[in-house]
Amino acid sequence: MRVYIPDTEASDRMRVRAQLEERGFHVRVGTPFAASAAEVLAEIRDAQVICVALGRVSEQAMDAAPDLKLVVKTGIGVDNIDVAAARERNIPVLRMGKVNSFGPAEWVIGAAIAHFRRFQQVDAGVRGGRWSELRQVYSGLLPALTGRTLGIAGLGSIGQYLATLGTAHGMNVIAHDPYLSADAAAAVGARLVDRAELFREADILSLNMILTEETRHWVSTGELALMKPTALLANCSRGPIVDEDALYVALTNAVIEGAVLDVFEVEPLADDSPLLTLSNVLLTPHLAGCTDHGYEEIGAVTADLVERFAQRRPIPRASVVVETSELIVDEPSRRRHDVDQ
Repeated sequence: MRVYIPDTEASDRMRVRAQLEERGFHVRVGTPFAASAAEVLAEIRDAQVICVALGRVSEQAMDAAPDLKLVVKTGIGVDNIDVAAARERNIPVLRMGKVNSFGPAEWVIGAAIAHFRRFQQVDAGVRGGRWSELRQVYSGLLPALTGRTLGIAGLGSIGQYLATLGTAHGMNVIAHDPYLSADAAAAVGARLVDRAELFREADILSLNMILTEETRHWVSTGELALMKPTALLANCSRGPIVDEDALYVALTNAVIEGAVLDVFEVEPLADDSPLLTLSNVLLTPHLAGCTDHGYEEIGAVTADLVERFAQRRPIPRASVVVETSELIVDEPSRRRHDVDQ
């Protein structure tokens, strides 16, 4: 089968090209690190399979590839793929279900520690000769994770691993996930709560869900008003889950203490974004899941999914986004929470 990989992030960093070529596939790759929608449209041509990281796979791109039989997202969120158009054209869409859970969960804990321990401020202060002043300002006043409450919105594979990390750090863990049972949450050390309680009780609130119309602006003015003034909001899922205008107002008016953000409503983050003016926000450029371990795992699973499809072998249910007659799926039913991160 002819495979097109538009992003070098997927072809090289995740080693998708090498692993597919080892399996005998004909692979064509693009040159951008992260392909644009226009580049995907121009280059997709005779592809039978497209494996894409962040490049946009539009309706027009699908129509420009008459032999297209499969779309694979080398990641979790499929908001860069026109899923509705794929379904209309009977093109199956797969993703990395239950893969690369460790990196984003580690990022939440690391970013929370960096925020509460004031790593940015004290590093700058030490370099500026303010050692003694910093000791007097912060000694005994830096928040520990131990004893605080970690709230998790979306208890999928990332959320579940995050729950275990929170417990390991001595935190009380609560979660909101309407598609998960209390027993399943308890198995990873979390207590299920309703949405309002999640916002009210969390000292750190981590968002771990995919972007859908249901989750767009899931956090806005009303939700932020429920949170503690000492709370921290962490988002490494998808930017539009948070209403950035509402978040900016909340941060400038001390409605919450701070935010740690890896994703944004528009990426890359604009040079004139008001978030850049705030000292109580830690910003990273969509790197939470971009670890060496995570990319190795994604590359291996991507190659396996393409090979399974080509050989008409069963596809794991957790990887299926658009199911068609071309797919053989290894589980009889789908649980809604599998679409969580």
